[in-house]
Amino acid sequence: MGDPERASVRVEGVPHEPERFTTTQAEDEGQEDEDTHPVIGGCAEKHLAFLHGQRPAFLDGYAGRHRQRRHVPHDQALPLRLAQGLAQDGPHVADAVRLVARRALGLPQGIDWLYHDVGDFRAAQYWTDRTLELSHAVADRDMTAYIMARKSQLAGDTGDPVAAVDMAEAASNLARPGSRLQALAPTYACHGHALQHEDDAARRELDRAHELLLQATSDQASSWAVWLDEPYLQAQRARSYAELGRFSEAVEGFRQAIAAVPPSFRRDLGVYLSRESLAHAGAGEPEQAADVAMSALYIAEETGSARIMNALLALDEQLEPWRTTPLVAELHSALRSTVVKQA
Repeated sequence: MGDPERASVRVEGVPHEPERFTTTQAEDEGQEDEDTHPVIGGCAEKHLAFLHGQRPAFLDGYAGRHRQRRHVPHDQALPLRLAQGLAQDGPHVADAVRLVARRALGLPQGIDWLYHDVGDFRAAQYWTDRTLELSHAVADRDMTAYIMARKSQLAGDTGDPVAAVDMAEAASNLARPGSRLQALAPTYACHGHALQHEDDAARRELDRAHELLLQATSDQASSWAVWLDEPYLQAQRARSYAELGRFSEAVEGFRQAIAAVPPSFRRDLGVYLSRESLAHAGAGEPEQAADVAMSALYIAEETGSARIMNALLALDEQLEPWRTTPLVAELHSALRSTVVKQA
């Protein structure tokens, strides 16, 4: 067994340095996959077939079912290993990703989401940029619009509100009328405006996203943003309320979204719970914050999601004045224990 290393698998030329908390994984060095099948450049054909057409929503549920693993499941490195295997037939990883995309369009985009979840924003941005290039190479306008929306989401999560709004506007201009992608763009623009404390603009964008989603009921053929629904919009609205200091409304919004999360979407559930706990803290409700956070922490340990852990670590700092409160003290101790185990 080799030493634990970052969940982001090292590839020459791929930025890999983490920002904030990142999860880890242990791999067996030199261990071969069992049940060998015909391969393309060292990449199992069965894996390409399995991943064909899959999106982050699937990957979220699939990875979330690996409850016995404390770190990011080894399976999460599979898309990148597929690309690496294909790279044996070409000089550049980018070429390999293009080959993968012809068999499973959207797979590289899944890679950027996985890096996003483990907290490695540089690698997530790298793969988002590579997938944007790929979308142009295969002339897939829906894919391009989706990636621009993803770039908006990443910009918001890295604290760049101007880029978040600009990328969302670009995605909106590219999205087909009547598509879910047209509703996705203002969803992330809302967060950008909220980060700049532009209450009216944030509200307008979410209202527009809601209206466009209602008009997208005929967009059944597209496989992009299939997970976009009213509960997702509600969670984004709640997040914006929290950024704007409207914490009680944020708590209620997160509760409504949480009640509608499918059981297999463990990461989404954990993220919403962690953000609800932050909203409770903002509203001056430390015990409620700690209580909700303990549920989120269980999911963070189960999935290895850095998105959840980063929110909980931020909460821990906010709750410092109430550290003598039993529930808050229990949360603090549990968080320290989790950080030590995942270090």
